[in-house]
Amino acid sequence: MFYVKSFFISIIVVLFVAGGAGAQKFLEQSYYDAEKMAGSAGYSPTSEGNTQSDLIETIMNVVNVILGLIGVVLTMIILWAGWQYMMAGGDQKQIEESVLRIRNAIIGLAIILSAYGITILVFSSLQKSAGG
Repeated sequence: MFYVKSFFISIIVVLFVAGGAGAQKFLEQSYYDAEKMAGSAGYSPTSEGNTQSDLIETIMNVVNVILGLIGVVLTMIILWAGWQYMMAGGDQKQIEESVLRIRNAIIGLAIILSAYGITILVFSSLQKSAGG
């Protein structure tokens, strides 16, 4: 059982590391392409906009990333608890613990989705009032 856990943990770590490196490279290339396209369309690559709106947008992006990461973690917890449920082998205590974990993770996901919706609503109205 220890080897199975360590195997899955190593796979998860490798996926997160590889995914992070690939995502960083993709974002850098996307930013470069967007800047190049904006320049060819006649837009200045420097921002001369409303700094309050930019601050609100930055905070909104940070909050969205954090909520997204928490959602990913909760999804991983659901998958892990489902695996434990399937591998319980009729052990009632382990089945109850797995069901409890799944239930709590689903409640957490509902809270995170609600927080995401509220965040979008609040920050979009703040952005409109700031003139962005």
